[in-house]
Amino acid sequence: MTVTGVQVPAGTMRPDETPYDAVLRETREETGRDCFAVRRPLGTAEYAIGDDVHERHFFELTTTAPLPERWEAAEEHDGEAPPTPFELFWIPVEQGHVLAFGLGARLAELSS
Repeated sequence: MTVTGVQVPAGTMRPDETPYDAVLRETREETGRDCFAVRRPLGTAEYAIGDDVHERHFFELTTTAPLPERWEAAEEHDGEAPPTPFELFWIPVEQGHVLAFGLGARLAELSS
């Protein structure tokens, strides 16, 4: 069964990773594709989850090879949980406001 919803690759940096390394690893893990590169950083933001404050890094990525309009992939969760299947597809930037947790608001930075 494929999960329906909007998926923005995200995750936790590993101790030996830079934010650049982490975004590419997370994107690869969550899309099943290894054809992305960082175009530019879009900044950072802090957010609270309970008493913990987390720093979130935002990047604009580009593709290094053609991708289909739709494809299936599965998040493997480092083998610690059953895989979560996804159907991935592109949406127009103008519809990005639907992204969860206010991530759509960051899209204005792509036009600058």
